[in-house]
Amino acid sequence: MLYEKVIKLFEEFRDSHFSPKVREMFHLSEFYDLFPEKAEKKSCSTKWPAPYPFKDYYGVYLIIDDNLDVIYIGESNSIGRRLSDYFGYADDGSCKVKSSYWSSKPRYVVVIAVDDNIWGQRLALEEYLIYYSQPSDNTRSKNN
Repeated sequence: MLYEKVIKLFEEFRDSHFSPKVREMFHLSEFYDLFPEKAEKKSCSTKWPAPYPFKDYYGVYLIIDDNLDVIYIGESNSIGRRLSDYFGYADDGSCKVKSSYWSSKPRYVVVIAVDDNIWGQRLALEEYLIYYSQPSDNTRSKNN
């Protein structure tokens, strides 16, 4: 599913379940480019090897391919630590994908961080987004 549709799902989840005060505790990052040496398809202010957006936050992360399709949705209590499980440094300092797991090559990351006092909402958000968007590389929580 295209990134824009997943973000609309996020906004529906946030806006229909929470008061305006709590809505402010969700933080959507800009695109993070894992492979800035490639031709840009999406303008990114944050690129590899800069720290991941909201790296020390609880939250949900979206792994996005070159076509701007969300291929995977995950959650973590430390976004940066979790993303480092998937991506690391190649010998030349560029980004290296650590797994051949992906159905298409990851290109971008977007983070939806949550404040510490609503940390548990990341779990519900992840389930909601997976259920309604059906990313190709998520195998659990799908409505097959």
